[in-house]
Amino acid sequence: MREPKILLNHLSEYLAGDQTADQNSPGNVEDVRYVGDGKSVPTVIYKETALSSMGSPSSISFRALELPPNKQSKELDKYGRVSIYNIEDVGRTYYILFPKMIPEDWQAAEVVKHYTTARIAEKYVEQLHPEKFDIETRSAVLSKAKEIALEMCNLIYPQLPAQKKNIISEVIATDTVGFGPIEYLWINDRDNLEEIEVDHPIREIYVYHRKHGRCVTNLRFANERSFRRIMNAILRPLGKQLDPMHPVVDAQLPDGSRLHAQIYPASLTGATANIRLLGTDPWTFAKMIKFGTATPEIGAFLWMIVELQNAQIVVTGAPATGKTSMLSSLLVFIPRGERVVSIEEEINELRFYDKFINWIPLIGVYKEKKEEALKRGIEVSMLRTVLDQITNALRMRPDRLVVGETRGEEAVELFSGANWGIPFMTTLHSQEMGTAVIKRISNPPMSVPTNMITMLDLVLTLGTDVDKKRRIMQCSEILWRSRGQLPDKIESALKSKNLPSSLYGKVWQEGEEAAYLNTLYEFNDRSKSFVDNDADSVLMQRFGDRFGLSEKQVYEELDRRTEILSYLVQNDKTSFEEMGKIIYDYSNTPADQRDAFVASLKKGGKKK
Repeated sequence: MREPKILLNHLSEYLAGDQTADQNSPGNVEDVRYVGDGKSVPTVIYKETALSSMGSPSSISFRALELPPNKQSKELDKYGRVSIYNIEDVGRTYYILFPKMIPEDWQAAEVVKHYTTARIAEKYVEQLHPEKFDIETRSAVLSKAKEIALEMCNLIYPQLPAQKKNIISEVIATDTVGFGPIEYLWINDRDNLEEIEVDHPIREIYVYHRKHGRCVTNLRFANERSFRRIMNAILRPLGKQLDPMHPVVDAQLPDGSRLHAQIYPASLTGATANIRLLGTDPWTFAKMIKFGTATPEIGAFLWMIVELQNAQIVVTGAPATGKTSMLSSLLVFIPRGERVVSIEEEINELRFYDKFINWIPLIGVYKEKKEEALKRGIEVSMLRTVLDQITNALRMRPDRLVVGETRGEEAVELFSGANWGIPFMTTLHSQEMGTAVIKRISNPPMSVPTNMITMLDLVLTLGTDVDKKRRIMQCSEILWRSRGQLPDKIESALKSKNLPSSLYGKVWQEGEEAAYLNTLYEFNDRSKSFVDNDADSVLMQRFGDRFGLSEKQVYEELDRRTEILSYLVQNDKTSFEEMGKIIYDYSNTPADQRDAFVASLKKGGKKK
């Protein structure tokens, strides 16, 4: 066999990435062998100079860790090769089954990888060219690479057991034409995972599981060099590079997922990355119900409020509580025929069931990017911030605006549009609940004037319970004095200037304006259940007025929609297409035939 000239080959250069080795990495590569061992590795890595020595391009970029011995574990879930455990002193663990591999097996894998890479570079460079990769063809590409690796393994280590050869070949294929440990998570299980988190070059990788929350995995990178090589394999087709000259990178991947990565000197651990995954089937409200984030009745209520068409909805919560997913799940309720303009910053995450609406997606750049361009005298005609795009959208005669996140001066333009009669839905970061959201919107950097902020109708507050499961913590209407909505008891309490403690956090006042937080639903941490506060809903009254329904008919409508959402969850019809089709069919059904529609649906029939 001809000795491969790996560093001279263009494909191998791609596979090798940045070949500089990290001599200052703490501990030996093999020190972290069991899930949980990463805790012993120092967090901060200080480096005085850029790395300089060459490393082997045949090194395997990752290691698969074993379950820790002598620790109790309980299996919580299992599918395919994945098991979810709760392990003593470790917590929830996302475990991918690998046959046990001792250090000598990993060394053998590196030898075989050396010759496999040479064979790929010599004979299959066109078929396996990295820039030709897309999600649809990855399986065939990995299969071919594994076939080549198995051939090399049979030649070099014929004495190895078949199972050992098979896993070594899989590891090599994943590490050459795949994305190393990220391949197992991003590509293989993207519909169950929301985020991949790399905190350190040799500590365990974490994931955020849709059902089980944050879990430590049994995968880790071998070192910082391996981390950079894999990150650059992902970034290179996008024209981006992670290196000492570009230590921070943001990118939207071809499947819509978001990647943020940092290395030293920006990250003192030496390697940090988050990949927010966009699954093949987006979040729907039925999935929210299935995972306990909400109830069918809350979903039915929100469905009616979105259909109301003139209500302003804000989804709030701390980071990673699922605000964008919740907003995206509400979009399927938008009525047929609406002209909807969505505005997001830099990256498109929202997903519409757009077969029956006119959706115009717009993207804005970071405000700082535009300001930097202006300072440098660069042409900025292509650079439009979210504020610019909201202004543009208001000129496009939309029926509704959907803004991915509101956090600054663009809020004024958004509320201004609401005053003109263009409703909006958006998210904003807020750890607080209650009227603190109004304070956040009315104060800098948003500074929405009082006469505009009164257009706010509904606040949906997300959070996590004691088990770290995402929940709708509060679903509350905002009732305003200037709109004649304040209950008499609240007016009396405000006039007496003796506000009872039970109203703290529920009443807001600024000059002559006042607001009351009318909480309809909330999550009780003690009972771990959702509570219907049985409060009179102004928005439900508005729904009745708009569609000519009595109070009894409004709540009958709520019950029917609750039954539909319950049916979808119970029968596992939670996909974007299935849910969207049923909601569209129901909304298209005349009012006097809707009971029959629900009965037919529950029997498994179709609307005639």
